[in-house]
Amino acid sequence: MNDSRYLERLIESIEDDNVEAVKKLIASGYDVSGEMEGEVTPLMVAASLGNLEIVKMLVEAGANVDRILDDGTNPLSCAIDNHNLNVFNYLVCLVSPRIKEMIFMSSLFEAIFDGRLEIVQLLINAGINVDECREKGVWHKNGRTAFILAISEGHLEIVKTLLEAGADPNLIDEDSNATPLMYAVRGQNIDIVYLLIRSGANIDYQNTYGDTALNIAQARGNPAIVKILQDSESKDN
Repeated sequence: MNDSRYLERLIESIEDDNVEAVKKLIASGYDVSGEMEGEVTPLMVAASLGNLEIVKMLVEAGANVDRILDDGTNPLSCAIDNHNLNVFNYLVCLVSPRIKEMIFMSSLFEAIFDGRLEIVQLLINAGINVDECREKGVWHKNGRTAFILAISEGHLEIVKTLLEAGADPNLIDEDSNATPLMYAVRGQNIDIVYLLIRSGANIDYQNTYGDTALNIAQARGNPAIVKILQDSESKDN
């Protein structure tokens, strides 16, 4: 049997949840870390499907827990994406610190973007520092925070969860000097505006252009948010 056919049979056996077939194929001595032209490895498939017994067998046979494909896929990310807690708890102790940090950060931003609260909570429980995570891009050269992304996407429950995990309600976007509150105002999300103010958001802070959250609300023409901010300013004074 050539390497390509071996990998096909191994992956088929993993997908069929056939533990005995996987054992026999591993015992045949082929490289379980192989992959076909950049496709997923057997360990990635097993981690995605959540069969901890097969995952352990592959790791013990030499499967590479640190392998990352060009699209960022890794065995740990597969466990995270599919919320396979047992596999996650096993692999997270085996991956290198550098790979773990990369996977945690990319998984956090992906989960926030998709509105997957359970994944966000999983990563928080695993010890991720939400304020240290920054996603860089064309419009975010210095990197926007996970908290600001959650606000921009309007995910109220995720915003609450990040605050409970210690997210700083005043940690700015370093590219525009905008606060989380300004992003909530721009998105005209009243519930998040309320939440941020209750959590100690700085109402008077000015962005790069000298605008406060109130200025932005007035420019957007949202009287309800304008009133919330004005009432909050009155209380502070």
